[in-house]
Amino acid sequence: MTPETLRLLNPAFLATVIGHAATGYAEQGDQGLPFILSFIVPPLVLHKDTRDVLPKIITSKLPDWAHKNSAVLAFLPNHARELQPAVRSAMLVGAHFDIIQFDDEARLRPSSQFNPKAAQNELKKSDEIGEIMQKSHFIGRWLSVSGNQPTVLSILGMGI
Repeated sequence: MTPETLRLLNPAFLATVIGHAATGYAEQGDQGLPFILSFIVPPLVLHKDTRDVLPKIITSKLPDWAHKNSAVLAFLPNHARELQPAVRSAMLVGAHFDIIQFDDEARLRPSSQFNPKAAQNELKKSDEIGEIMQKSHFIGRWLSVSGNQPTVLSILGMGI
């Protein structure tokens, strides 16, 4: 693995990515990010080709976007599978360091101690890291209005 790949898969960094998504998700409906959906956030935002084609507004329809970008999304299931161990570690680190917390329904919420802006400053963000965090927040907001878990996963080619 390249040094950049190792940095992107750092559990604390991934926990911050998930924390941003959980923050966005909670902003839209005051619910936590479903556990299973947290596994699709990193592959969507870490992979530059996918990140570059994400929509700009949350009213974009997930099925239309997925159809239009099917070539890029064809690799999403494999990327998600490859990142699964890193995401699990990130959740543990995130819970331990008060980035995320789990509610009674095993949904991820940002911890009351998590400050997304401060987290970005801590990371001494590059333009790419700033974009990753911004897109993570967007993904959380977008997923909150895109349908239930099985529907979202099916649209993205990820069976349950």
